[in-house]
Amino acid sequence: MKNPQDHTDILQPNTAFLFGAELASTIVRPISTGVPLWDAACDETGGLGLGDWWYVVLGGASNSGKTNMALHMLREAALGGHQPSLISLETPRKGIQRKLYSQLTSFGFYDLLPDRFSKDWETKSARLKAEIHEFRQREPVFGASMYVIEHPNKPNLRAIMQDVDNLRKEGSRLIVLDHLQLVKAGQQEIAAAATEVSEALREYAHSNGVCIIGLSQLNRGASTQRDRRPTMHDLWGGTSMESNANQVMLIDHSRQDQADKRYPHLLRTYLYLDKNREGPARIAIPVEVDFKTGVWRQAEEHEVDSWPE
Repeated sequence: MKNPQDHTDILQPNTAFLFGAELASTIVRPISTGVPLWDAACDETGGLGLGDWWYVVLGGASNSGKTNMALHMLREAALGGHQPSLISLETPRKGIQRKLYSQLTSFGFYDLLPDRFSKDWETKSARLKAEIHEFRQREPVFGASMYVIEHPNKPNLRAIMQDVDNLRKEGSRLIVLDHLQLVKAGQQEIAAAATEVSEALREYAHSNGVCIIGLSQLNRGASTQRDRRPTMHDLWGGTSMESNANQVMLIDHSRQDQADKRYPHLLRTYLYLDKNREGPARIAIPVEVDFKTGVWRQAEEHEVDSWPE
């Protein structure tokens, strides 16, 4: 036998005792997704949300709502005091601010475009400041924060991991990367690059106690098949995209529907928890998306029959 420290007999009574002591001393700090059924599927945290050491992939076709869903989760995390962060490889910081501010304040999305906002901008800026200040004072946490880093050009993996490390050191416990396929990993083909990126993010999350959510496109074939629910095997980049993840949550583009044509900002669809190392999997969650407020609302029990088939 090599160095005994490299081997642990887990059937030794003392080993069992130490295991129990470690469990008792572990601080569980769940991060709620804002979707009750998703939170409930997280056995590791007692059904209260994502673990603060998990690597999670949120996948979906183009324009299926991945970034919008990510902002919903970031807001929930901010109100939970987790100081969440977004590393955006696609949408400029001002675009993120415009979308988020239009959801948190009395300003509409188009009110925050330059041609409209420029008239009497000082008064409007003061009002915007006051309303964001009011949001930060809401319960259950005082002084909610959300950090954004934008990368206008495709960054390499080393730069991304440096960003992740800096954000963790600033206190972020939830870091969203939008989106995975834009990270450069040398001159590799996309499958090899996806493997390197996914493995690096998983290892960092597990080693440093931070939850990382990577937003992922589907491959071209799956994105165009609008009559079929996507699976984790459709993630762009191959098997490594899902094999490294603690969870894979997918936005089902095959069952999207406007419940009422009078309210085009409301969309009904399903989230599908296709992979879950931390609890039950293959769970379809009916949700309604309000693109004005950015809220993803789980359907009430009496509403489920009205969701798209």
